[in-house]
Amino acid sequence: MSTPTTPPEEKLPSSVHVTSYPKIIYLWPTWVASWIFWIYGVIIGSSAFIHTDYSWVNWTWIFILTFNLFVVGFEFAAGKFLLILLLIFGLIGVSISGILPLPALPQIEISNTFYLVLSIVFTIIFGLLWISRRFNYLEISHQQVSYHVGILADERRYPAPSIHFEKITDDVFERIMPPFCAKLIMRTEKGEIAEIMTCVPRINKRLADIKKILDYLQVKQG
Repeated sequence: MSTPTTPPEEKLPSSVHVTSYPKIIYLWPTWVASWIFWIYGVIIGSSAFIHTDYSWVNWTWIFILTFNLFVVGFEFAAGKFLLILLLIFGLIGVSISGILPLPALPQIEISNTFYLVLSIVFTIIFGLLWISRRFNYLEISHQQVSYHVGILADERRYPAPSIHFEKITDDVFERIMPPFCAKLIMRTEKGEIAEIMTCVPRINKRLADIKKILDYLQVKQG
């Protein structure tokens, strides 16, 4: 007769680091597309995508860039997002039916060197952003909550048990597009806003880890 085994306790993180990025990180599809199209140009041996056979490369990149700029420049609530989807599908349906044919896209000359230079620029910017977040972050531990700002700079401390966190997602794209960012608001015991982090990647995972620590503190104090 086998003896029942108790499930292992879920491992409690010793601390949670929360970082916030500017919305420029949502330009990552343009960055990835630039690298892909440069590599594609190297493979086919083309210095510029100017021929009719490769016109789709330049226009695809432009559409991706335009989409990214809309994501970064505007906040799309659920109603606006659905309205845009209906408009897009409506234009596609009208075009397919032949009622309103779309005009032919002109050829655009974009050199393969342009894709390479832009890819390198994006890589440098994203790399510097990643490095800067190593010195600017919120740390939630079993004892306290610390907000580290810059190299050898200020550090704001709060007692962990009295801190509350809430997530606010104003933009639909933040919910459906990696890295799944959202605004994180930290409040004191009196409900006053202590810190605001505007674009926290993988927000649900971060909140789950924070909840484990705060729940553990509440049980320990009880």
